[in-house]
Amino acid sequence: MDEIFMPDGSFSINEITGYHSRQCNCSSNRVNNADEFEVSVGSKNTLLKRKMSDMQKVPFRFICNIYHKDWGAFCTGTLIGPRTILTAGHCIAGKSVEDLMVAPGRFGENNFPFGASKVTSVHLPSNFKGGSATDIGLIYLEKPLGNTVGYWSADYKKLSFDDVGTSFIKKGPVAYPGNFKVNLSGYPGDMPNGCTTDCGTFQYSTYDVTTKFVEDPSKRKLNGHMLRTLRYENDTSGGHSGSPVWVKRDKSMGGRVLCGVHIGIIGATETVAVYLLPWVDYIKARIK
Repeated sequence: MDEIFMPDGSFSINEITGYHSRQCNCSSNRVNNADEFEVSVGSKNTLLKRKMSDMQKVPFRFICNIYHKDWGAFCTGTLIGPRTILTAGHCIAGKSVEDLMVAPGRFGENNFPFGASKVTSVHLPSNFKGGSATDIGLIYLEKPLGNTVGYWSADYKKLSFDDVGTSFIKKGPVAYPGNFKVNLSGYPGDMPNGCTTDCGTFQYSTYDVTTKFVEDPSKRKLNGHMLRTLRYENDTSGGHSGSPVWVKRDKSMGGRVLCGVHIGIIGATETVAVYLLPWVDYIKARIK
């Protein structure tokens, strides 16, 4: 049987029964009000969503709720420039930019600690295909929110209120063994509490130890690097698509290293992200 891809995005609050959720046996034990936690080398892993309580902290302030002006939240993205959001391509494919809004660090239905912005344009690669190693996209904002919020820098940078710093991945799989641990944070549509109110408007983080690299079936390369996806088992849901996937390393090794963009579920247990390394130069050339 072929693998089935289910995107973690494009749900509507008016169609909430339509989004998918990974069947996690431990879902009843999710932590809804945990303090901020971020896995680093040597930390214990978990599959569970954990509600982020402080949107002022890096990198959670850079992570954005993408929502439709009429029917609400549906995807996640990350500020990577003053006006640029990195997200999953299927989150913006076929969408009208006039209907989209973006809010970094959103914390509930009516809580926008850093404000929100309309969208002026979006960009998809010419070889975009949903559910594949080309499922990435860029959103351009009307307001330069990144100038006040900060953003995930492509080259290593440490802000005055962040002791770790951020960067994009620079080295291939050999530098990241098959069991390396990743962080993921975004806006799942089944939270809080199964989604009765405030659907998809709180940020939840999850992390795991079973990450592995998988070559794209196309065997294509970009900038000399094989297109790949990252596979891991995490408790993700509709709305998590576009979430940043990162590793927390020493400052000398790039700090918080952005290595993927979450796009959905493969089969019954594995969640999947676009592996960022082949796309780094492509993305950097388009940051505004």
